[in-house]
Formats: sequence, C-alpha cells, structure tokens
Amino acid sequence: MIEADPALTAAYVDLVFAWGYAAVGERERAEGLLAGARVLDRADPVHDALVSAYEARIQQALQGVPRDTPLPPEASAKLAGLPSFQRYQVDRLRNASGILETHERLDPFRAFERQFDDSRGPEFAALRGETDTAVLRPALAGLVDVAREHDEKERLIDGVFDFLPLLSAVDALPLFDALVGLVDGLEPAARVRLLTDGLVVAGLLGRTERARDLSRRIVDAIRELPIADLGAITEGLSGSLRGLRRVGLEDEARSLLEAVQSALAVDPDAAVVVLRDDAASRLTRAGVVGGLLALRAPGALDQLDVLLGTLDENLPPLKRLPITRALGMALASAPRAEAFARLPKLSEHLPSITDSFNTNSHFCLSVVSYAESVVLGYADTELGSRARAWMDASEFRVRRRIHS
Repeated sequence: MIEADPALTAAYVDLVFAWGYAAVGERERAEGLLAGARVLDRADPVHDALVSAYEARIQQALQGVPRDTPLPPEASAKLAGLPSFQRYQVDRLRNASGILETHERLDPFRAFERQFDDSRGPEFAALRGETDTAVLRPALAGLVDVAREHDEKERLIDGVFDFLPLLSAVDALPLFDALVGLVDGLEPAARVRLLTDGLVVAGLLGRTERARDLSRRIVDAIRELPIADLGAITEGLSGSLRGLRRVGLEDEARSLLEAVQSALAVDPDAAVVVLRDDAASRLTRAGVVGGLLALRAPGALDQLDVLLGTLDENLPPLKRLPITRALGMALASAPRAEAFARLPKLSEHLPSITDSFNTNSHFCLSVVSYAESVVLGYADTELGSRARAWMDASEFRVRRRIHS
C-alpha cells in the first residue's frame, strides 16, 4: 500500500480548517491556515485546481455566501483543461467533499473510464466556466431537448440542473420545469436523486411553489424506493431539507423525513417500529436525524446518541467514513451546547484512518474527508440555529427580489 505524504495531506486538512474558521467569521485564522497550505506545489495541476477551489470557498464563506452556491467560474474553469487522470484525482476529492461540492453530483470513475472531458459527460465540457447567459441558456435548452430521447437521460438532466443557478429565474424556470417533466417515468431511485437536485435549485431560486411540488414528488418516489437504495439518498436528503427550509416549507420537510423513516422500518405499520441496522440504513438514519434536529423534533438527540455509539463497532473504514460525515452534518443542526458535547466523538477514530487509493500521490482522501466531517459539524454549529434561520430567511427574501 502506498501511503500519502503526511505533509501534503496536512496541507489539505489546513484548507478544510481554514474554511471552517472562515465560516464562523474568523478571517485572520482562516487566512493564516490558507497561507500555510502553500506547501502544495501550484505548478502541479491537481494541487492548483484544488487549492483554487478551496480558496474560492473560503472567500465565499468570509462573505457569508451560502454553501449551496456554485464555485465561481474562474475556479471551475481550471478543471476543464485537466488531463483525464488528473481530473479523476481532483473529482475524487470533490465528490467526497461537502465544502467543495454541495450541488453537483460527480461520478469520477465513470468519467475516467469513458474518458469524458467533463465529469458530467462530453456535452458539458464546453460550458464549464462559461459565464455568458446568452451562451448558456440556448446551450442548456438544446441539452434538455437531447435528453428527451437520450439513452442516458438521467445523466443529462443531472448535468443541466448543475448549471441552472447560473441563470436568472426568467431563463432558468422554463428549463427547470422541462427537466422536472422529464424525470417522470424514471425508476424511483433516479427520481429521488434528480428531484432532490431540483429542490436545491428551487431553493436557490427562491421558488416556494416549485419546492412544494418537488417535495410531494420526492415523497411519492421514496415510498416506491427499494430499501437497498436508501443509503444512496442521504446526501440528497440533506440538500432537500436545506432547500425546503430556505423557502419556509417546514411542514413539507417533516413529511419528507416521515417518508424516509417509514421506508427504513422493517414494518412501518407495526405498533413498535423496528429499524434496519445495516451500514446503509445507519447512513440514511444519520441524515434523517440531522433533519429532525433542525426541526427540533422530540427524541432526536436520543436517536443521535444511538448512532454515535455505532461508530465504536467494528465497521470497515470505508463504511464508517460516510456515516461519520452524515453525523457531523447532523450535529450542525443540534443545539450548540449539545453539539459541542458530542463532537469529540467524531474524532476518536482519526488515528486509524488511512487508505490505499490512487489519490495518495497528492493526499490521503480518507483523512481529508474525515477531518471535514468534524469541521463541518463545528463550523455549522458555531453559526447557531438562530443565525442559520435568519440567514435562510434573509437569503430567501434577497433571492426573490433578485430573481424577480
């Protein structure tokens, strides 16, 4: 097994912590850690692309920009010219990161295997970094038309959703509605994945009516979803709940959580609901608990403690990591004192984390991902639930005015 250079991995961990300090407004500490990451050789295209992305996210955090906001075009454009394997290495970290990517869903393995010029497919390569809406809108409209009869309809819909936040509401909403219509008829797991993407976009555009409709559609798809596919919707669930809260639809958020809880139950009609306890179900339950904490549901902290206890069990590292990430995000929604009392639990397994991935030439992906799980929990908790609620409401009002 080839171990990653600890100095390189530590530099990426510093970038993660720099974002965390930026998120809570500690500019000096954020900029100090960012400067310390200069050990990364910017002449190396992998380091250069990733450092540029982290720098952009840190500046966005210092400015109070929501985490769902796309990367700025100049940072995104650096990815377009990367050779296939280097883009694969970059996308492995982006795919594992809730800081670098909160909206775009990546498939680094497929992109590398098929030699795509863009992780979303060759159709999107020319649009990466494009800022001119006069170019973007007709190009995206053309891709919507292509998707209607394409064998890879899901991939194309997913890719177009990624670009819609770059358009004004006038330009975005007709394309948005066309994409939602194309989702009908896909199998349940694909519908959940795509509709949760759409819900994030609806929240960013500040469109309550679209968010409410998508919430109903997601609940219907979850009720048809095989239990084996539940773990795959956890990240989308988190984005969906943020999208619903952003436009003030807490009742719809509760309905969505109730649908996932029912799907997790062995017998949802039983007097005592028994939950499945495999790793995939624990991952989904962690996402549900985060939503319950955000809604201040009774008993949510008890459920959180049960899941934190499972990290001590003999879980393989690759299964423990996503659960740890989901629990870090869940803690961010807990009351501040309760969250800080539990956050150290996430750090206990850090000394044993390693991997043998082919990203080790530049960083240990598992260590960076694990560190981010803790930082996301601390940073979001420090913001405080009252401040988050104010920002969600304020952002909603501002976006409605902009997009109107």
